[in-house]
Amino acid sequence: HKTRSEELVISLCGFIGTDIHKVGRRLKFILENNFEYKTEVIELSYYIKEKSTEAAGVKKGSMPHFDYIKTLIDGGNSLRMKYGNSILAELAVQKIAFDRLKDKGDGETYKSRRQCYIIDSIKNIEELELMRMVYGDIHYAIGVFSSMDIRRQNLKGRQMNEVQIDKLIDRDSGEEIANGQRVRDTFTQSDFFLRIDSYSSEELDNRLERFLHLIFSTKVIAPTVEETAMYQAS
Repeated sequence: HKTRSEELVISLCGFIGTDIHKVGRRLKFILENNFEYKTEVIELSYYIKEKSTEAAGVKKGSMPHFDYIKTLIDGGNSLRMKYGNSILAELAVQKIAFDRLKDKGDGETYKSRRQCYIIDSIKNIEELELMRMVYGDIHYAIGVFSSMDIRRQNLKGRQMNEVQIDKLIDRDSGEEIANGQRVRDTFTQSDFFLRIDSYSSEELDNRLERFLHLIFSTKVIAPTVEETAMYQAS
């Protein structure tokens, strides 16, 4: 069938308290306005609310933010325990496959789709491995990073106390259960790393545009000093 190489799937991964949603929004804006890509953000938390009994119908703002996040983590762990650690990514893959079929229509061949899906956000290595296995070289993982001070500050802004913040950060980074979140191990396997605590919106957009120019080969871009050092260390 015809190539689907114009498709793009970008997975975001980052620690709790990092503004991953902002990165997803800016990526969507840049792809649509600068690269003429139809772009959709798939929030994996949607599937937790839809499929788990623990988080069924839970809405942001209907309870203290600590309880809201804890409920989502519990719901995600329950789904992974029942269906496997990659279940949330599998549901996203299923949604993308369904979209392809809708675009295909009654014809026998797939159309090349200038379409990007942004996955917000993956939490364990099994989800990342599934994305890489299914999408191959049209998939990229971005690790989004903020300093611990910024992350704690963001969580305090959600009316959380120090004990609650510590509990969420510990659970998010790497839980001591087989079906828990493993953000620390997953984050390090990303293809591109983005630190956002010190960036202005314009600087963030410039970094994201640079990343997109690299993957589309639309500009010749030399590696930064930091990227060269990371390559040599690796």
